[in-house]
Amino acid sequence: MGIPQRSDYTGFGDSVNLAKRLQEHAQPGQILISRAAYEMTRDLIETTPLEPIRIKGRRSPEQV
Repeated sequence: MGIPQRSDYTGFGDSVNLAKRLQEHAQPGQILISRAAYEMTRDLIETTPLEPIRIKGRRSPEQV
């Protein structure tokens, strides 16, 4: 975003909003990821499923 003399990079949209909300729910030293992120990385990282959590702006709880 910006003009040719000055450009700033930013992210926006549902994925960015969800990541922010998950970060707000994470405990110190904890990383929460969405089901979609898990599906893309399940062979690369070790995870422990948690109880679904309510995310502001979502109708149903999000599996983390």
